Amino acid sequence: MIDTIFFDVPSSIRYVGDRPDNDVRPAEDAGMKTCLIRRGGACSAAKHNAASG
Repeated sequence: MIDTIFFDVPSSIRYVGDRPDNDVRPAEDAGMKTCLIRRGGACSAAKHNAASG
């Protein structure tokens, strides 16, 4: 019964994530609606580490 409650209607779930590969694509594959958010600026971790070190 619990499986039916939580997994029967994935289309009614909105999954919010910031990575298309790890968040959005798997949720869409599961039948969920998705929302991709953009975080931060143009600075990548590698650029940040180089600038601060």
